[in-house]
Amino acid sequence: MTGKWIRRSAGEADPPAVRAVLRTRDDRILFSDPRRLGRFAVCLPADEARLARLGPEPLGRAFTGARLAAMLRATHRPVKALLMDQDRIAGIGNIQATESLWRGGRASIPRSPATRSSGRRRPGSTVRSGRPCGGPFARRGTSSSAT
Repeated sequence: MTGKWIRRSAGEADPPAVRAVLRTRDDRILFSDPRRLGRFAVCLPADEARLARLGPEPLGRAFTGARLAAMLRATHRPVKALLMDQDRIAGIGNIQATESLWRGGRASIPRSPATRSSGRRRPGSTVRSGRPCGGPFARRGTSSSAT
């Protein structure tokens, strides 16, 4: 996903490219997306089954290096396809997957099976203490300045 969420108090100016606004009693939560690639949807009770299938949030406590390593060992799918599978890990898009593979030493083989052992680091080694290292995750978005 591109874009970012921004909180604004009453009277504060909006950032450019606001695509969605959520209002609270005191603030507004804005979704700003200059590239217009992000999506925002209101989920109804009928959507609960689809949402329940989503994998863990990569910045949440449930996502650990051990969990990622287990996912990688359990499949022969290409690494990048696994990272972008929302049923396995929620919220990782093309930019985050590509940068994670590069940082993990697997940039040259994004289409290789996840169980393949080439690359400088072990599967799951780009995650430490439940937090992916650097890149788009540290910025809670893409590394592009366009967002």
